[in-house]
Amino acid sequence: MDRRNVQKVAQRARMVGMHEAGLSPHQIAADLGVHENTVYRWLKRWEEEGDLTDQQEKPQKRKIGDEQYQVCSGACIRRGTQWSRNL
Repeated sequence: MDRRNVQKVAQRARMVGMHEAGLSPHQIAADLGVHENTVYRWLKRWEEEGDLTDQQEKPQKRKIGDEQYQVCSGACIRRGTQWSRNL
């Protein structure tokens, strides 16, 4: 886990600790400078799953077909630009 993720998890753990200490989600949000919905989301995740880490994002489906990809990527190669399948 990189440093940024460690900091995120630490902040989420502070949310849980503050809630267990009796602070309301509104107070926690104000103290930590986050939206109240963020506090509710992480408290719910903690209660349901016992987990405060980010979940893996699902890979996006390609939005164009193989034939379109070949045409567009060929044009980008000729121009020397980068190409992404996810337009």
